[in-house]
Amino acid sequence: MIRKILVFPLIFFFLLLGLATLYLVTGNSDKNTPNLSIENARLRLPAPGQTTAAAFFDIINVGGADELLSATSPVSENIEIHTHLHEDGVLKMRKVETVKIQAFETTAFKSGGKHIMLFDVNIPDGTKSIPLVLTFARTGDKRVLVIIN
Repeated sequence: MIRKILVFPLIFFFLLLGLATLYLVTGNSDKNTPNLSIENARLRLPAPGQTTAAAFFDIINVGGADELLSATSPVSENIEIHTHLHEDGVLKMRKVETVKIQAFETTAFKSGGKHIMLFDVNIPDGTKSIPLVLTFARTGDKRVLVIIN
């Protein structure tokens, strides 16, 4: 008698357990997909007599992890991703190949930290902003209008 009473609740329990597992494996994939937006994009113009500019911005990610691979712009043919490191008490700028964009975090590209270097820039006088294309491993290209300050 007890066997008959327990059979249906056990079948129902294992059915629910199977459906919950299936949902976790397949139905909840949105949180693994990167969802990126770029905010506060600005460009520091070269100092007088110089030709190197720096771009700063925030990458807001409300999804899964991604990776910044490169940047391009029509105002410069040579653009690199850089970071600053403290070595022996000295702040040094170094080129990095990529930047990991963590899931559900904001990655700041700012002065004294990660930033984009634009070499041999050619920005016409009076220009208020420049286009910048950021290429990510999982989400592809993101076009950004960088305000000149």
